[in-house]
Formats: sequence, C-alpha cells, structure tokens
Amino acid sequence: MKKREEIHTRLKFVQSERNGSMVSYVSINPVNGQVKGVRVDSKFPHKIVVCSLDIAPIILGNVLYKATIIPMKSGKGYVCIEAEPVQFKASVKTNYEKGRVYQIVISFGNKNLVFDPFNGKKASVLTTAGFIDLLEHRVDIADQSQVVADFTIMADELLKKMKHDNVKVRLG
Repeated sequence: MKKREEIHTRLKFVQSERNGSMVSYVSINPVNGQVKGVRVDSKFPHKIVVCSLDIAPIILGNVLYKATIIPMKSGKGYVCIEAEPVQFKASVKTNYEKGRVYQIVISFGNKNLVFDPFNGKKASVLTTAGFIDLLEHRVDIADQSQVVADFTIMADELLKKMKHDNVKVRLG
C-alpha cells in the first residue's frame, strides 16, 4: 500500500459562504515546493483545504492552527486531517495616564486585547468579568491561567487608580 503524502503547515480557517463548512487555502511555492497557508484573496495561485469529518466540529474560525494536510484524490485541493491551535506567549501591560488612559493590553501573536474600563465600548472590554471570560475562551494563549491571574491583579490596581483619580468606573 502506498503511503499518503502528509504536509505540515499553518492554517487559518474561515466559514465557506457556499456551504458553511470551515475551509482554508494554501499556495505552493514554485521554487522550493513549500505549501503555505494563504488568504482566499491571495494574489498567488491557491487551492482549497477542507476539514476531515473527524476534526471539522472542533475547528474555530480565525484561529491559527498547526495542521497536517493530505492531497485530495482529485488533485483539486487538500484535506486537513489534524489541526492543533498555535499558542502564543502573552504579555500583560498597563497603560495609565491620569485622567486620560486606563487600559490593560494583552499582546500575543499578532493580536492585542485591550481592557478599557474608561473608554471601552463593549461589556467584554469594560468589565473585569467580561474580559476574563474573553481570555478564557481564547485557544491561542499559552499559559492561559497565568495570564488571567496577572490580568486580575493588574485590573484591581487599575480600578483602584481610577477611583483614586476620581474617574468614574462605568461598569468595573
């Protein structure tokens, strides 16, 4: 029996407008033959990647995955047979300017999540509980429990500074 060709790459999946399933796209470098994940609107020629039935229920949109793909028998694309979220080390930083800026920024990968009880628009970035819920649902943060613990301590300090500065805590 012929061994199937497995390719390891990184992919982000999006929901297909055609049938609602999670799909991704890859391009093959013509010089070195490397297969890399690309966006659907990539200027490079690309092929579709569909999820196998085994992993389709666990795939989330807009999350970077370490993926194993195999070519479709038709040659028109690939099937993802394994996918594990890439986890990034996060840094937690407070931005404070008396009377102007009261924020905690959590940076990881290419993302920044901002807790902003002073100027935030949504409950998820205005309240400590809402922001913790947001953090706990991220699958791309390494050492998530430590990040939540660090955030909790820093949020308590930031809210105390706001009260000390006589700045109204909107939802806290």
